[in-house]
Amino acid sequence: MDTATRWPLVGREAELRAVKAALTARPQRSLVITGAAGVGRSRLAREALVAAAQQGHPTAWAVATGAAALVPLGALAHLLPAVDDGATGLALLQRATAAIAGDGTGPTPVLGVDDAHLLDQMSVTLLHQLAASSAVTLVLTVRTDAEQPDPSAPLWKDGLADRVQLEPCAAPNSSAWSTWCSTGTSTPGPVSGSGCSAAGTRCSSGSSWRTACAAVG
Repeated sequence: MDTATRWPLVGREAELRAVKAALTARPQRSLVITGAAGVGRSRLAREALVAAAQQGHPTAWAVATGAAALVPLGALAHLLPAVDDGATGLALLQRATAAIAGDGTGPTPVLGVDDAHLLDQMSVTLLHQLAASSAVTLVLTVRTDAEQPDPSAPLWKDGLADRVQLEPCAAPNSSAWSTWCSTGTSTPGPVSGSGCSAAGTRCSSGSSWRTACAAVG
C-alpha cells in the first residue's frame, strides 16, 4: 500500500492546507516544497498527488538523481515515448511536452518531481515551460541544503508557483504511535512544536515506532 495512504501525516496541518489550497485554486497553482534533508518534503509532495488524484486529475511521479542528470530528460524518461538518437533538443522538448501535458482535454495533469535540484538543464527547461503555459501543474521538492542551485527559484519568484517551506519537526508522541501501530485506531501526534510527518515511522513486532521525524525526503 502506498505510504501516503497508509501512514497518517501529523504535525503538518498548515502546510497540507497550503498544498490543498493551491491544488483547488482555479487555475491550479504549481507547488515548490523546500526544506532540508529529512523534514518530509517527499511525503508532503506525495500527499499533494493523492489530493490531486482524488479531484480527478491524472498524476505522475518522477525522482531526480545525480545519475539520471547525466542524460537529458533522464529523470522523466519513464514518462516519455522513445525518440530517435538524432532528435534535436527542440524535438525532445516538444515530444516531452506533448507526452506529459496530453491533448489539453480533461483535467490538468499534475506532475510530481522529487529532488528537483538534481535535474538536468533540459528537464528544468521543460518544467518551466509546462508551468508557464499552465499545461501541467507541478509539485516539486527541493533541498535547501543542497550544493546545487535551486532550479525552481524562478517559478516561485515569478509567481508561477507557491513555495512551501518545511521546518524541522518535533519528536512524536511515542505512546500515541504505539497505540496506532498496534491497533490503527488512534491518531498519533507530536509532543510539542510543529509535529512530525509519519512517512519515516515504521511499525514492527518488536517496536511500534522507530524513527522520529524521519520522513522520506
